[in-house]
Amino acid sequence: MEIVLAIMGGIIVLVLAVLAVFLLNQLAGINLETKATVFVKSKSAYIFCAIAAVSGFVHYYIGRDYHEPVEFVMDFIILAAMAGLSFSDCANRKIPNRFLLGLLIAWIVINCGYCLYDMESGFSLIIGGFSGALISGAVFLLCYIIVRGQLGAGDVKMAAILGLYLMGDRIVTALIFGIFISAIYALVMLIAKKMTFKDTMPMAPFLFIGTVIVVVLS
Repeated sequence: MEIVLAIMGGIIVLVLAVLAVFLLNQLAGINLETKATVFVKSKSAYIFCAIAAVSGFVHYYIGRDYHEPVEFVMDFIILAAMAGLSFSDCANRKIPNRFLLGLLIAWIVINCGYCLYDMESGFSLIIGGFSGALISGAVFLLCYIIVRGQLGAGDVKMAAILGLYLMGDRIVTALIFGIFISAIYALVMLIAKKMTFKDTMPMAPFLFIGTVIVVVLS
């Protein structure tokens, strides 16, 4: 029975991820056939969705006894959303504000609804979300100020939304993994002379990797 539920969880994440890619395709004006970039080809949309689905399956199967249903709901949503944002960032370097606003509204609805069911636990999740958003938003805002031109305002807002969903404890780990892996990638590309210090690269895929690691291991 547990494996069936885990498979269903993976399917739900896959459907949400495909929906996220579709919505972002409309919001950012991305054409799956013609807007591939040097960084990644259009097939990345399917790769990101597949990674999100597998992560959702593993997360539920391993952590089903340690998390509340509402936590799985938020983890599934953010996995799917980050898969879509990773594609959007790679294909067109866009993090649409309307998509982020939708994630914010979803977070508010889920947590307020949960507060009606369990006030104490719901309030704890809200506090954790705010602390996570504050941490990740502050880190990326600082980076945005220091390396002006290398990060966009959309990256800062995306990081803050990610913090809402992962909350204070997990967002720190996700940021560490994401930033570390992005630094390794940039170093390799610089050594290979496929990138210069003036070039920019999308951050969403690296934050997605950090999110996957944290969600699967939590």
